[in-house]
Amino acid sequence: MSKINLNSENLIECLIKRKGGTDVPFGFNAAKQITYRFRPLDVNDPESPHIAEVSNEDHYSRFISIRESYRPYNSDNYEPVTQIPSADQDDEDEFDPVDGNDLLSVDLNTVSNDWLQNFAKDVLKLPPKTKDKLSTYAKTTYGLDLNHSMTANEMIRSIAIERKKEERNAHEAAKGE
Repeated sequence: MSKINLNSENLIECLIKRKGGTDVPFGFNAAKQITYRFRPLDVNDPESPHIAEVSNEDHYSRFISIRESYRPYNSDNYEPVTQIPSADQDDEDEFDPVDGNDLLSVDLNTVSNDWLQNFAKDVLKLPPKTKDKLSTYAKTTYGLDLNHSMTANEMIRSIAIERKKEERNAHEAAKGE
């Protein structure tokens, strides 16, 4: 295994141990994709924990939300896994795994209204309920004429679709297509 800081607070253990480790890509956009490489601490010990450092907070949160596959790793109080935990539907939090800056991983037809409003606030930096500002942004950025009879969420979805087209073009260009 490459050198890893065992004192890091960003270590995640993959509970599913595969020969040689597990590679987990994050993101669908080739230009932004990150691959986390979970490798055994000791390649000669089949019980050795498979860990990776995950410094991106959103990725870290996503990993540990998948309790049946990942958990935080701490070498000071490490206990081997004797049983893989099951996913508990009642214990799920409100974490939305969708990254608004990687729209290729998003089905824009099924995202919630909350997701759309957060996308407007966090990614577009626009107030999510102000149709005039949304309409102006759509016109100046994408040449879209949005009808004011649309809801604000419909406007945000239309903008997100255009932005996703841009990301797809950037993704294809990064792949050399």
